[in-house]
Amino acid sequence: MQTILPSAILASLLLLSGCGGGGGSTADSTSLNSVTVERGPILGALVVDADGQEANQTNDEVASYSFATPPVYPIAAYGGFIDVNRNGVIDAGEVENTVVLTAGSGEVLTLLTSILSVSDANTSSFFLDDLGLNSALTPTEDLNVAALSDVIYEYLIANNLASVDDINITTIEQLKDLVKLKIEEYDADDLNASEQEHILVLKLDIKKLDDAEATEANTKIKGQEHAADIIANLPNMSDEQKERVKSKILKNSANKNKDTADNVETNTTNA
Repeated sequence: MQTILPSAILASLLLLSGCGGGGGSTADSTSLNSVTVERGPILGALVVDADGQEANQTNDEVASYSFATPPVYPIAAYGGFIDVNRNGVIDAGEVENTVVLTAGSGEVLTLLTSILSVSDANTSSFFLDDLGLNSALTPTEDLNVAALSDVIYEYLIANNLASVDDINITTIEQLKDLVKLKIEEYDADDLNASEQEHILVLKLDIKKLDDAEATEANTKIKGQEHAADIIANLPNMSDEQKERVKSKILKNSANKNKDTADNVETNTTNA
């Protein structure tokens, strides 16, 4: 089994929450402001905390995003593009990300951290204890996490679902056996997470970017496409879910503008 040691910024993830109001989580914060977002690495995503604060992408190679101030959990990632070949650039052959990733603490957002948010204690124990999955690792770093990620992703795509919040507990119980089998399958071959992802994309017949679309995608990323546009273009989220996210971002933006105006007024008065 090939496992890559985590970087120093990674920490254990505990209680998690999804975008649709599934699993609950008390607000938490951390002094470390960066998170890594990976299905495969997701570039150009909209990453926001519970208060609607947006993070900026700071490292293409590991899909790292940083907040200006310590984030309030849960954190969610929307949209973007999956860097299937993991070269830090969106190339032809890669795909748009249509699923939501969440984390209730720690510094990675994956489908493992997301699935734990809607799992009961027994199911969480199965993934973390029985299967020994480490929720602080990404699929690139650990093939066991990649196996779970691929099983859950396949189910979401095949059923046109936006997030693990849309999977009922009974189905999650059924997926547990598939995850265990997938871990055994990946353990028996010599392919890495990127190669397994290529196979999955082909199997699911997901639309892949051509050269022109890849160029457009990179332009969008560099141009910092407006958050409302990213949310509006997600295919499987309900209008109600989209409005909740957009209103949270707008509220955060309004609060920032108010704070800026107050500071200007205070400085002017003091002058």
